[in-house]
Amino acid sequence: MSNCEYDYYEVKVTKTMKPMGRTERGYETFDRNRESFDTLGQVRQYLEDTYNTCKRVKMYRDLPDGEAEHIGWIYCFKNSEADHGKYHYWWQQDWVDVIHIQATTITKGLRRALS
Repeated sequence: MSNCEYDYYEVKVTKTMKPMGRTERGYETFDRNRESFDTLGQVRQYLEDTYNTCKRVKMYRDLPDGEAEHIGWIYCFKNSEADHGKYHYWWQQDWVDVIHIQATTITKGLRRALS
């Protein structure tokens, strides 16, 4: 166990969409959110409850040495919404990464640093 005041997992979700049908439009971001959990088991349950059996692909980040690091998942699915009796359909990709946060609040010397 760590000596940190804060020790939790943060799930960052960036939701993107692209209209179905013949369109030149690419994917656009329409929402971002963060959720916090105490355990990795709670993170897994959240992802299972939210995305169930959606197609998912690995998400990577390029490292300075040219290698790539697996940092999360992209969940891909069709979505729709009714608006005044008419349905709108789109392809959705949710970019999800999980971060383990271990932090300590630092206040000593803060007043001096801010002045």
